Amino acid sequence: MKKVTFICNKKQKFSYHLGPQFHGWLMENISEEAADYLHESKINCYSISVSNDDKNVYFTINLLNEVAEKIFSYLVLDKEIDKIVLNNSIQKEFLVLNKQIEELTAKQLTRNFYEGISSREVVVDIMSPMSFKVQGDYYFFPDLELMFRNLMQKYNATFENTNIVDNDLLQEILENSKIVSYKIQSSYYPIHKAFIPGTIGRIKIRFKGNQTLTNYTQMLLNFGVFSGIGVKTGMGMGHISIAK
Repeated sequence: MKKVTFICNKKQKFSYHLGPQFHGWLMENISEEAADYLHESKINCYSISVSNDDKNVYFTINLLNEVAEKIFSYLVLDKEIDKIVLNNSIQKEFLVLNKQIEELTAKQLTRNFYEGISSREVVVDIMSPMSFKVQGDYYFFPDLELMFRNLMQKYNATFENTNIVDNDLLQEILENSKIVSYKIQSSYYPIHKAFIPGTIGRIKIRFKGNQTLTNYTQMLLNFGVFSGIGVKTGMGMGHISIAK
């Protein structure tokens, strides 16, 4: 997996609209055939996020498998990309000041599962609105069953080419984990003319049970830093980070 981040200049107030607009720019810069494949595929092989600080905007695309790396290879290989043009944004051009590439192999991801001793508590920062589709409606309060089911589906799709979830394992995770504190708020994420309800903020999860299970759940969360959690991660929703 690769995380490619463009560090750009910032001239306008940050808005979640930049996520779908960045997605549009990405689609414009790949072949029509590749764009159709990504649109029709049931397995999402990439996610994006857009964040900011006082001076810069950070446009990130996470490439979860070799297919995504091939489709978006120009992002990794092309050193001539000097700006991101978003015609529907208030700031039309974002000058690329730097490009960072971070790689996480399956071996590195699973090393802590087999060899590490993960903490019994983890703090998850939900950086962009996270939401789930449940019986046709959006459900956006943090729910460990929805979160871990979604992560297991994404993980299995990336590394095992299937989105089937081991329900017994999921149940064991739920019996040995709980949210012990949170500071969250609801927020809407704009995609085209729709506004999708989601949650942003911070949650603390506590684990019990055997160390192997704790390692596995935290491996899933570390994977989630790349994959995102929930719906529309390819548009910039469900971006998370793990507090150190």
